[in-house]
Amino acid sequence: MNNSPYPDSPEDAKTEQQLTSMVSNFYQDADQYHNPFFTNMVEDYGFWDGTRQWIETRNGKEVDVKKELEAKGHPALTKNYCFSLINLIQGIQDDSRLTIKTTARSKEDSTVTEAATHALRYVWDINRADRLMSRQFHDGNICGRGWLAIEQQDDERDIFGTKTTIGIVDPAEIMYDRRSTKYDLSDSDYLLRIKIISRSEARIMWPDRDYELNQYYSMLDSRLASARLADSRLTHLQKDVMILECWYRVREQLTFLLDSSTGQIHNASGFKLDQIRALKQINPNVQVVRRTVKSMRFIRTCGAINSVLLDAGPSPYDDNYFPYIPYFAYRGRDLDFGVIKNIKDPQREINKRDSQAVRALNTGVKTRVITSDATLADQLEDGRDIAVVQKGADFHIIPPPQLSTAHTSLAQANKEDLKRISGLPDDLRGFKEAAGDSGVVLDIRRQQGLQNITTLFDNLQWTAELCGKVILSRIRQFATPQQLARILGPEKGTPEIISALKQKDVEDYDMAIEQSPSSPTLRAENIAKIERLLAIMPGIIPPDIVVEAIDPPGKEQILSRMKNAAEAAAATPMPGAGNAPLPPPLGR
Repeated sequence: MNNSPYPDSPEDAKTEQQLTSMVSNFYQDADQYHNPFFTNMVEDYGFWDGTRQWIETRNGKEVDVKKELEAKGHPALTKNYCFSLINLIQGIQDDSRLTIKTTARSKEDSTVTEAATHALRYVWDINRADRLMSRQFHDGNICGRGWLAIEQQDDERDIFGTKTTIGIVDPAEIMYDRRSTKYDLSDSDYLLRIKIISRSEARIMWPDRDYELNQYYSMLDSRLASARLADSRLTHLQKDVMILECWYRVREQLTFLLDSSTGQIHNASGFKLDQIRALKQINPNVQVVRRTVKSMRFIRTCGAINSVLLDAGPSPYDDNYFPYIPYFAYRGRDLDFGVIKNIKDPQREINKRDSQAVRALNTGVKTRVITSDATLADQLEDGRDIAVVQKGADFHIIPPPQLSTAHTSLAQANKEDLKRISGLPDDLRGFKEAAGDSGVVLDIRRQQGLQNITTLFDNLQWTAELCGKVILSRIRQFATPQQLARILGPEKGTPEIISALKQKDVEDYDMAIEQSPSSPTLRAENIAKIERLLAIMPGIIPPDIVVEAIDPPGKEQILSRMKNAAEAAAATPMPGAGNAPLPPPLGR
């Protein structure tokens, strides 16, 4: 056992000082890795809403170039193409909502699987998870990451009950192990969430740590006293405090004794080595099998450095999942990034070149008239657009200089670069590139445009699958038989099915994520395609397949009644079938 206050590994952290030291190491390690991402995230959101498209860094300080230009009386235009591109991708996602369901690995599991799907969709619907996932998708496409929290919280309707809740989490609150490379973070040793809450709320949530919190607040106030003199924005820290929530995995080696003669397996993880040797001498048929497993634990501290331990212990969840589910738009080798990252430079160029063009038009030389009429001079100084000369006077018109062809070409090239880099052609953005193209050609171009953003939707499906597994795990662990009976109804909520749901491991289910069109246009298009197939091949397509493809309101209830009707029809013999004589043998 390591008695040092600085543990070598999470498995060695046992005492309060070791636990807070471990969390501090996690925080410093993660902060160093994630800090560049958070810096980019602020800029990415600023490009999306247009507030930071003119911000530049000079000598380590941010400078608002737009304010500088406007102070000089120069135009500084913000033509925000990033906003519409993100909203277009969001609209495509909204048109094809995700439907989560479980699929059976064997025919015997079909009834239990249908009940699991029903319970899963109940939790999904009451939390409006479809809207929350759209928000998560939106965050990820802007900055590269979006997060959902799937937690078990107290149920205000039942003083002793809990409920599964799904909520959105700010991307700035989450940091994970920098060595993790897997999408589902299954190889991440830890995950941190930073919450800012009021000091009074912290006292209410952890009343048994009130003395330690007051000491920490006093230390924090002394440090902030001098800092506030330099930066008045730190005043709010007198009322708020940072809560660091750490979820981490520890490795544990389990030892089992296998009796090869009887096939019995005994857990000997708590046995000492000499005890195991003695057992092997008594029974030579005993074999020792060792397995290394991971288990989840959590810690909450007030602050990250010299922090106060608030609570710690095993994870309240039986599974090995973090309670925070990621959506990554693109995972780079160094940093995660979204759609905004690669279109920032073209957006900057568009703003600058269009602003320069307006400035040239405003400050350039205007039309000049050379004439022998002396009375015209005053009119020209007044800046009038129309100059009147006396009849018979000699005059010559000098037109204003035009914008250079190179400037115009570069401005147009920047707009084309923005379109090509984003991967969204004019057809997807609602613009028609050329007249006379057939509908087939237009459809092909739209499909090619969608292929450019396929990764985004593939990753979103991966996120939905992970959400489904976590929700099923919460249902199995926390939902009471009474709650399941109420959710499933009398038909599916039988004691046998409920017992199977409570015992069946989540890994025994396969997640099927389907996309169903939600817009009236796409829905009508699907119905038209089905009608054409039915006209060509009448009676070939089963009715349940037709209902699945059309996706009408109340689809699940329709499919359930169709299944019940088919089973009843199969169980009912045809009239007279029981008394009908057998046909005569052949050849007689």
